[in-house]
Amino acid sequence: MTRQGIQAEHLASRITQLTRQYSEKTEEGVEASEEIRSISAACTELNALISTPESWVERIALSYSSSVAICILLDLNVFHLLSKNNESASLDTLARFSGCSRALLRCALKEVVAKHILDEPSLEIYKLNDRSRYLLNDNNACWVHYLVDIGLQAAASLPEYVRDNRGKIPEDRHRNAFQMTFNTDQPFYQYLRYADPLRGERFDKGLQRHAEGAAQTSIEDVFNFTHLKPGAVVVDVGGGRGQHSIRIARQHPQLSFIIQDYENAFPSKEDINDESVFSRLQWQQYDYFTEQPVKGAHVYLLSNILMDNAEG
Repeated sequence: MTRQGIQAEHLASRITQLTRQYSEKTEEGVEASEEIRSISAACTELNALISTPESWVERIALSYSSSVAICILLDLNVFHLLSKNNESASLDTLARFSGCSRALLRCALKEVVAKHILDEPSLEIYKLNDRSRYLLNDNNACWVHYLVDIGLQAAASLPEYVRDNRGKIPEDRHRNAFQMTFNTDQPFYQYLRYADPLRGERFDKGLQRHAEGAAQTSIEDVFNFTHLKPGAVVVDVGGGRGQHSIRIARQHPQLSFIIQDYENAFPSKEDINDESVFSRLQWQQYDYFTEQPVKGAHVYLLSNILMDNAEG
């Protein structure tokens, strides 16, 4: 047996072992995140091992195709069209109701089927599955759309940014890849707030998924809020509509929160649907380039804030 064959058998055996451990843990109701990560990594390694170098590298280079397809289908509302049609519809039906070119729609659908985001139980019949049902939630869909629409476009400008700066990150304020992409001198959050409200609204909705604990790594995994005494105050700097604070407040009734952002665009009591949580939330208009008005809080929370600005 070749060395490659031996490695492939070893990886396959490891995947089988890890899958067994995963099944045992899930049946017992035990967290299996480590097994999930290990299975995914081993499957990826096996895929790379059995693929030719040119096939593997080219597939990685073309991986943006899946992102583009997802974004197209979200814009065409295809996932909701399927949901309204008993979760299954033909290509012709989807083309008719979406108004999209049949040929173009077929390409996008084939791409997401290949990535197991939709099923194709028979030729040109498309059906929702658990992964595409995830996108029926508006907040989830907005977050994924943001990752593609803004994230992918800005990432495409990154090589040019790196070349222009000769592989260095300038210490002074400079035009980053996002600003190059959208032809603006405004930082990320200001641009979404004032220059592109449509994308800004979508971004805000996407952040709401954090209030439901949907983030891959939550703040609670980094900081133990149970250590704070009753009555402790947490200042959520740049907290948007309070998605993190609302989630943490539900878990820790001893804490109060001050949520600071450019505008007082806070949700209503009905949106939060919990009087005990709403009563412990306070919204404050604040631009963090100015002096912090709240002194002596127990925790100042800055989630995904500092990375958007040059030092100084």
